[in-house]
Amino acid sequence: MNIHSNLRRWPAVASLVLATLPALAQDIELYDQARFGGIRLTLSIDANDLSAYSFGGRISSVIVRQGAWELCTQAQYRGACITVGPGRYAELPPALRGTLVSVRNTGPQRPGVAAMPAPVPPFPQNFPPNASPRYPTAEPVVLYEYPDFSGQSVAFSAASNRLSNQSFNDTAMSVEISRGRWQLCEHADFSGECIVLGPGRHVLSERMQQSVSSLRPVGGPENRPMQVFGGIVLYERGDHQGREQMVSEATPNLGQLGFNDRTSSVEVLGGRWELCTDADYGGRCIVLGAGRYNIDSSLNDRITSVRPR
Repeated sequence: MNIHSNLRRWPAVASLVLATLPALAQDIELYDQARFGGIRLTLSIDANDLSAYSFGGRISSVIVRQGAWELCTQAQYRGACITVGPGRYAELPPALRGTLVSVRNTGPQRPGVAAMPAPVPPFPQNFPPNASPRYPTAEPVVLYEYPDFSGQSVAFSAASNRLSNQSFNDTAMSVEISRGRWQLCEHADFSGECIVLGPGRHVLSERMQQSVSSLRPVGGPENRPMQVFGGIVLYERGDHQGREQMVSEATPNLGQLGFNDRTSSVEVLGGRWELCTDADYGGRCIVLGAGRYNIDSSLNDRITSVRPR
């Protein structure tokens, strides 16, 4: 019997065979354990229900080889969804770990979709005569004028609320981070649209290129495994503890998710999000950019609706 007809009849077997054929495209690899351990499923086509591969709800780490892939918590690309670009994601955020059910390729990497490069090597200590180091200085962040990490550059070891002070306002098109997590914002004083990046070499999205006006280090693990744009995680307790709920789209009433008046801390994974005390974005509201926050006492356990801004 023709091997290709066998592969069409048995999708789970096909995925394992394809994993052994390097000549064939493998756009995404799914693993049922963190740090690329356990069973691997490789795909180059959309999968609207991973239970067909006996893999639904088991994904703990991901490698994206090419394109931008949407990962969703329900079949048919429904529920909470995120989109990620090429990179190695050793540990999914807690709200997504073991909950993803469908995946699809949304095409070439788009502006606003994170590309997570492999971690850069440690800062080199010794160079041959007349050689240039990989980083101009030992500072953890370097902004570059051009998208290929060339042109004029400025290095930072601390926050800068106005890049105009370094004559680098609205100039950066790429950034190199050797350690820590850093928030980059389009306006001075860490306002406007913001993104958070971890260690690696990052070409900024079209939206953020030549738009960065301030930057600062942010708390949390230095090697955050995934850069997600357009999502927020709500936590039932302060300091990002307890039950959690990920939201990736405007939600006029958190009661629909069983999370009304429960939020005590949040993590904004990308963009800017408005949180309000009443349904349909009424009552008292606050707007937060990318980062981790404890909700103040006046809003604690009172958040009813959230939406991207």
